Amino acid sequence: MTQVSRLSIGILGLGQIGGSIATRLSTNPEHPTIIGYDLVPDLCASALQNRIVTRIAASETELVAASDVVIIALPIGEIINFLKKRQHELSGKVAVMDTGSVKTAVIKAADELRLVNFVGGHPMAGTERHGAASWNPRLFEAANFFLSSSHRTSAGALDTAQEVVRLLGATPIHIDPDRHDRLLALTSNLAHVIAYAMTSTCRDCPDGIIVKSLFRSPSFLGATRVADSDPEMVFHMLWHNRTHLSPALAALLRQLLSVQKAIDGNDSAALRKFLNNT
Repeated sequence: MTQVSRLSIGILGLGQIGGSIATRLSTNPEHPTIIGYDLVPDLCASALQNRIVTRIAASETELVAASDVVIIALPIGEIINFLKKRQHELSGKVAVMDTGSVKTAVIKAADELRLVNFVGGHPMAGTERHGAASWNPRLFEAANFFLSSSHRTSAGALDTAQEVVRLLGATPIHIDPDRHDRLLALTSNLAHVIAYAMTSTCRDCPDGIIVKSLFRSPSFLGATRVADSDPEMVFHMLWHNRTHLSPALAALLRQLLSVQKAIDGNDSAALRKFLNNT
């Protein structure tokens, strides 16, 4: 088994997930060489200032060239584009991982590119926070970290990916990419859609300003927390999982319509039944 501490790890994307991975790895006394890169100069400067990276690469090309393991912490569409653009350089790495919340589209792209060293990853961690302030070395502690692969994926790449996950304090769980996406449509995608819909509904109501200030109840804050997430990241998550999101939305709409029917029909028994069945 490859000892990750002896390798150089390149982290592409220093947002909350990528930056937190670097932060966690850098706390290990025998931490590997950590090379970071992000298009946002302030994130690169903060990573150096906080010493969560060994150095910042001058470009994507330099990061890939200098790394034994590449972790791609970007939105889904950008992950796929990066794999296509850097196929030849990536093919010689010990392992290539991503951290995106949709796995089927990413695994399909890696499989078509014949990247036998690619392992799809998705940590069940993260908040709505942004930038360097969101970096947290304990973000992945005791979290499930899903790993998906294709029939091409080598055993060595899987072993390396598992070791990286364990260094983060997370639990690696192997899962079929399609099953992952179908279940995440229910447990994550729907929550984001609901949060954005609730926020928009309150904003657009006649008393929107008052709702935003005086009437933000704990239940509203809890239900809409993820609406403060990066909209571009959420767009990629929803769009690239639309095959599974569509039936999940249809099921949710049936539930909402049953509530509206009970309310409009003055049917207290139906409303009580809905609440007791959830």
